[in-house]
Amino acid sequence: MPKYFQIVMLLIVFLSTTGERTFIKYQELYDQAKFFAKGLLETGIKRNDVDAISNKNCVEWVISSLGVQMTGAMPLHFFFKRLDGSDLLEILHGIQKCTTLIIDPGHQDINVDICRKLACNFQPEVSGSISSKVLVDLYQVLLLQSSDNGIKCSSVADIVERGRISIITLPLISPDDIAAIFLTSGSTGIPKAVPQTHLSLVRSLHGVGKHLELDPGARLYNDRPFSWTGGYPGVYIVHKTTRITASDVMALKTIDDINRFTARALEAENCTAALMITPCLHDMMHTKLPPCKQWPLKVIGTGGLPVESSCTSAAGVIANN
Repeated sequence: MPKYFQIVMLLIVFLSTTGERTFIKYQELYDQAKFFAKGLLETGIKRNDVDAISNKNCVEWVISSLGVQMTGAMPLHFFFKRLDGSDLLEILHGIQKCTTLIIDPGHQDINVDICRKLACNFQPEVSGSISSKVLVDLYQVLLLQSSDNGIKCSSVADIVERGRISIITLPLISPDDIAAIFLTSGSTGIPKAVPQTHLSLVRSLHGVGKHLELDPGARLYNDRPFSWTGGYPGVYIVHKTTRITASDVMALKTIDDINRFTARALEAENCTAALMITPCLHDMMHTKLPPCKQWPLKVIGTGGLPVESSCTSAAGVIANN
């Protein structure tokens, strides 16, 4: 990738349902992830540790996930689902050396409160230090974004600033090292942890991009969570493209609202491709197709739920493929 291309090209554009637009460029992500990695090593993280990162489609998630990889540790991507944290305990019970939780604090710090229930010693009003009788290797909680409610856990931005002045040298990473741990849907019980090496992950991401016909410089809309394989930002890094995403799509109440937001995003950002969940694509084809100057797109992908054969009628109407 030419140096100019690295500096100026947008990697991810974040659109909010209230009209806000933020972005991060390729070079910015690399620099901030590098500083985050150095700052994380300063906190005591070691190679092959597991750092569990809760999902939120935000810049800090991408920085922390890539930064953890740069330390030689392994990011595990998860959602908070139960208020008592029992689902997280079930997932981490079989994971060795989970030393760090990197979490979105949540509305009124609800996720911080869940961490309290996992711990025998955790005073987030004082620091991010934590100890747990169940998760014996866990020693710190970091926040994706700072809390406004007096929580003193360090944020991703704090760790980045710590890394800027660090003299630590980042370790060499092998293609056969574990790059990330993804969770299955859990439809048959407890989600299963599926590790991917750097090499296997790049191959998988390259295949996804080929199915979406991503060429360098393409702009694709995908509002799926970053922690899902279908929403993982690495696809767009591998193919040198720009990902357009929604930072808070779940704030929308109906499929019709989501589809109208999607159509506006496609048009405003000049997208040539999109990845949509099946109910949204089905609704567009059989209920109401929102107006959009981008129709037909080059390609639309769908998945995550059973795909009805009727979805193929999108070809030739809202997408060529």
